[in-house]
Amino acid sequence: MRYNKGMKQSERKNAPRSAATDGRGAKKAERFYHTAVIGGGAAGLFFAAKYGDERTLIIEKGERFGRKLSAAGGGWGNVTNLHAGAFSSGTCGGDGGYFTFESAERGKIERAIKKYPPASLREFLLSVGCVTFADERGRVYPLSRQASSITDCLRAEISRRGVITVTGAEATRIFPAKKAGKTFYEIVTSNGVFEAENVLLCTGGKAAGHFGSDGGGYLLAQSLGHSVTKTYPALVQVKCAEKDLRALKGIRVFDGAITLFVGGGEVAKQRGDILFTEYGVSGDAAFKISSYLPCADGAPDGAELSVDFLPDLPEETLKQVLYEKKKRYVNATEGALFTGILNNRLGETLARRVCGREEKKKSGRDEIALLAGEAKAFTLTITGTMGFDNAQVTKGGVPLAETDDTFQSVFCKNLCFAGEILDVDGACGGYNLQWAYSSACAAAEGIFKRRKNGNEKS
Repeated sequence: MRYNKGMKQSERKNAPRSAATDGRGAKKAERFYHTAVIGGGAAGLFFAAKYGDERTLIIEKGERFGRKLSAAGGGWGNVTNLHAGAFSSGTCGGDGGYFTFESAERGKIERAIKKYPPASLREFLLSVGCVTFADERGRVYPLSRQASSITDCLRAEISRRGVITVTGAEATRIFPAKKAGKTFYEIVTSNGVFEAENVLLCTGGKAAGHFGSDGGGYLLAQSLGHSVTKTYPALVQVKCAEKDLRALKGIRVFDGAITLFVGGGEVAKQRGDILFTEYGVSGDAAFKISSYLPCADGAPDGAELSVDFLPDLPEETLKQVLYEKKKRYVNATEGALFTGILNNRLGETLARRVCGREEKKKSGRDEIALLAGEAKAFTLTITGTMGFDNAQVTKGGVPLAETDDTFQSVFCKNLCFAGEILDVDGACGGYNLQWAYSSACAAAEGIFKRRKNGNEKS
């Protein structure tokens, strides 16, 4: 078991494995809690660090909290995005960068993000000693550029607040109970049974299973009367059929544009880094476009990507540059014409595609026009994605229609949800951690408002 940062070395060594502890590591008797947080990922840690006290319990099935959070943003800790609240502009697709299968419920996402925006998250992180900065794309990171430092700050605050923590304990069943006229929940875990007035279910989805996300929270939600939409991997690498991609393995295009077509119709367009792999494409542009491609094992019929390697350079301008180079260097090969414009291997690949085209052989069409067209519309046939194990987030989950604006269940009073377990996924670039924070704060608002109004017996 891994304990809060404030424990002494001797306490860590002698503490019993998987025991409930206070912030000092002392074993505590199981007792009645005001709120039990199921899941020690980003949403659970945000809730416990901002609102928790000695009557708050956080249960994590892994041996330590925040494993996925500690790897966010490639290990740099991309915790939010300055544009996450810009719903009216829709800068990142969907509805301001957020997606759900329930278009009628988008307002719940918008209200939560706008009430608890990126500025609120940054102020909270500053209050626990984590200073952040934003890059030119609006992505927000800790000054340390270490995602693990965010987790460390949250854990330190949880310890300071006296929140009771349990690790190495998987919640296997949650059910309503009543005792002495008081309604509460019993949480059955692999490390004993706990009781609480409120339950915040934030176990995540199915993405990045190596961090402990296996979809188990969906089963808990279903056992309490909730449904779960079909789930797909999102923010994930895209697999493509073309064999010439092997020649491009490792090449990165630092600002390209990708357009997704399904059945001949344009579905979405994104810009950003594009990294070629032996199986297809990666990089943030590919991750972004995958949010519009709901597929688990295969791809929809007629699904294609069109890559524009030079989105800021008009095709006519590119053709003129290539014409001039061909006149000056009459012996240059087709691939060499792209020298100084594109990566050399990429230029050679485009030339091979053009030289092998039947339309060039039959029609004698201007090869310079074909080369320019290939650079502006490099077509790839989608065969699927790299799946949940490689995805950053899960598309789908518990429907928002089954919750109120504070993400309390409409079926079970005082049962709330936050984070990835809900049918909400965000764009690449800090949107999903912002959702974890905003939904956790909205859930806390509901929990403590009900307590203040006397709807709960505390």
